[in-house]
Amino acid sequence: MYYPKGIISSMVTCFKNDGAVDYDGLKTSIEFQRKAGVKSICVLGGTGEAASLTSVERHMVMEETMKNSEGMHVVFGTLAGRPSDVMDDIQKAKELGADACLVMAPPFVRPSERDVERLINEYATLKMPLILFNTPSRSAFSMSSDLIQRLSKTQEVVGIKESSGDMVFMQDIRIKCPHPFGLLTGGDNLYFPTLALGGDGGILATAAVIPEVCMALDKAIADQDYDKARQCHFAVKLLDDVLYKASHPVPLKLAMQYRGLPAGICRPPFSTIDSKHEEEVCKVMREIKSRLQGVVDFVEDYLF
Repeated sequence: MYYPKGIISSMVTCFKNDGAVDYDGLKTSIEFQRKAGVKSICVLGGTGEAASLTSVERHMVMEETMKNSEGMHVVFGTLAGRPSDVMDDIQKAKELGADACLVMAPPFVRPSERDVERLINEYATLKMPLILFNTPSRSAFSMSSDLIQRLSKTQEVVGIKESSGDMVFMQDIRIKCPHPFGLLTGGDNLYFPTLALGGDGGILATAAVIPEVCMALDKAIADQDYDKARQCHFAVKLLDDVLYKASHPVPLKLAMQYRGLPAGICRPPFSTIDSKHEEEVCKVMREIKSRLQGVVDFVEDYLF
């Protein structure tokens, strides 16, 4: 059984200027992650604008991802609002040989805890490893630690991406859901403290842009090199702070373009960001490079 851990890069979906999915860009992005030493990627999550893709497009993205990710762990976001669509996406991911699927409470409808528990258990009947996604700001539902504990006893539920940002809540989950249940943070600036409290890793959007820094952070923690870990942590925090000053993932794609990475436009309802924010993103990227010169080795093809 797959249990998630370490750095899992949250990937964007690359689009061409006409809005079509850029599958060549996807291939290039995955290869960039590989060169940076990343072992695990999450595709079609919130960062991947999955809600703006049709089911046909989502399945094509899955297929192209699996073709180009040999030797890597692949988690697919299955975040379509309609449960039947989620079931279809989980089944597709299983057929393709993905490692796990990310699942959440349906957005907007404000389900009860009982509703969510029943739904997750229904997804589990497909016999595919599932990572819960607790994201109260996006789903209008916050999982309790008791619910997470009950769901963790289902064999297929192998972990959680916890994105509330509440570190006390994170500790409650760890106490109630011991290893090997994977406790992942969705807050990039909480990766270091999450591991310090017994967490297992994170699904990080900053890793789409600076995977080398994220991997260096993870290794420094493992090596107990806490001075280097702090340097990398603060660089991740700098980028994370600026990425959410406009609609996600618009600033993220701008940062990727700054490095020469394929990202393309964002689909509606997202638009471009103003020039002031654009300069702020670029300034942060320059500061990260300056701070980590000689500390982190960046992929030569995408030096910045």
